[in-house]
Amino acid sequence: PGPHFCLGAHLARRQINVLYKELLSQMPDIHAVGEPDRLRSSFINGVKHLECAW
Repeated sequence: PGPHFCLGAHLARRQINVLYKELLSQMPDIHAVGEPDRLRSSFINGVKHLECAW
């Protein structure tokens, strides 16, 4: 990380990690139905849309 790295980035990653762990513990049958629609960006790498079923 450089000098312009977000100070809250580590907390945000931890929150997302906890959110998904809790989601999976509450909905153990959830699964992806198709391929993810990826977000293509110079700044953010992620998923725009992922269809799921449970």
